[in-house]
Amino acid sequence: MNYLYHMIPLNMQRNVLYPLNDLREIYPKIYKEHKKKYTGREHLLKVEIPRLNCLWNDVLHLTAVNPINVMNALIESGSKSNFKELHWYKINPRDLVKENAIIFLYKDRVNERERRHDLDNFTEFNIPYLSKISKLPLVTQNYYKREITEGRKPLLFHLVPHILYKGSINIKNCEVIKL
Repeated sequence: MNYLYHMIPLNMQRNVLYPLNDLREIYPKIYKEHKKKYTGREHLLKVEIPRLNCLWNDVLHLTAVNPINVMNALIESGSKSNFKELHWYKINPRDLVKENAIIFLYKDRVNERERRHDLDNFTEFNIPYLSKISKLPLVTQNYYKREITEGRKPLLFHLVPHILYKGSINIKNCEVIKL
């Protein structure tokens, strides 16, 4: 079975993962820290997600790609980061409310900014489909190499399909993966 993964935030509080907009109300200081990830990409905070009728920052962003594969690709690309500090939740996809999830495909990589909200760039969330998006795309591996070669820190999940989940996730019983 394929699982979903979410990096454990360094400032994680209690046993619940919240979308960014929920953090604004629940943990304002943590919200300010996490919002910094969007510096230079503020346009994403206004992107509407079809079918879920919410914004990009109203959902949790999950991946079906095992973080060990991400780490290995970064190392092969020349990254010198310390991955031992990264920990991940391994989430059973059956624990999600199916109607609150959708898969963002990154279908059109050339015009992704304009097409991010197009319906054909999304597919319904279903567990069997996760096996199709559980491998790190070659285009992402090439992106890592390019960014690292040019001295930039790559975004970990750029061009990787995302599972977008509207709601919070109780992670109390989730396995933790330490790299």
